[in-house]
Amino acid sequence: LFILLIMLSKASRDLEYEVQQESTVSEHSRELENERGISTIVSIEDTYYYDLLENEKGNICALTDNTINGDLKNEPVIVWESSNGGEKWEELLYQPEEIGKHSDILAGALKCGKEGTEVFVVFSEYKDGEQSSRLYRITESYYKELNATEVFNRIGNMVWNISFVNDHVISIASGEQCALYDIKKQEVLKCLAYDAYTVGFLTMPEQFLVYGKEVLYCLDVETLEEKQPEENLKTFITSVYDKNESGGGNVFPPMDMHGNVIVCATAGAIYEYRDERMVQVLSIPSVVNGRNCLNGMMPVCKGKDNSYYVSAFTAGKTELHRIEVDREVKKEKFTIYCMALF
Repeated sequence: LFILLIMLSKASRDLEYEVQQESTVSEHSRELENERGISTIVSIEDTYYYDLLENEKGNICALTDNTINGDLKNEPVIVWESSNGGEKWEELLYQPEEIGKHSDILAGALKCGKEGTEVFVVFSEYKDGEQSSRLYRITESYYKELNATEVFNRIGNMVWNISFVNDHVISIASGEQCALYDIKKQEVLKCLAYDAYTVGFLTMPEQFLVYGKEVLYCLDVETLEEKQPEENLKTFITSVYDKNESGGGNVFPPMDMHGNVIVCATAGAIYEYRDERMVQVLSIPSVVNGRNCLNGMMPVCKGKDNSYYVSAFTAGKTELHRIEVDREVKKEKFTIYCMALF
């Protein structure tokens, strides 16, 4: 009995030390691998999510639809910010006053700009039965409409995605092609074609990817010329597509960059591509998506403390989930260890 008590005491101290280490070591510096994930719903009412971003303050920002009117300003809120992992959201950016109240947001993308968080967004307006699209740059201090008539003439008005290619070029995508648009010159530089609604977009430090079940285009972010992607990267893109399976079908999964690491959410797990290798980071609880594939048209984002934010359709509505390590696992392991001793 004395020996058993000593063993239990040592196991307890080891568990306590491990927990203390996790609380004192920066979570950003600790790389996760094969952990069990737990989900917390951090939705902003019943809004739809176009993009997610961890800004320079370490806060999570969400670009949503324009269905909620602001309390601080009598305009629809389109960008929200949270400093506590989505537990509480605050108004950040608003729809321009000149946009009609019954307009819709088609697509948008968040970025950390010189003046704080900013967004490029395409609004859709209907007038006299005709639809028109308008591209805006909105910052915390001003907004400006950009002349994107050439974009919409070439790819149509049914835009669904905006991605940043470099500091002066963005990708604006419709169902079957995307236009690379210079925001300074306000002109289209080139267009890329693909099968309808089968691709996602990812900007890496040196390359811009258009991906589906494989890499369709890999462009140098500065010259916009096509280049050959690394073999390990090509394998990663194919692998996560295969893992994002539901009901016998596959859909391109959502991806995002966190520093030099690619973050990807699939039907059952979150993966990272780091140091040219694929790592399963966290399992995704079935309550998030019912083990169904996650659509790449929905955003994913990594935040501080190794938390991940995933938007998914659940029970007929869009929900935002924060997924992080399930700390109860260690307690369960300790309990099992104690039972084994007896």
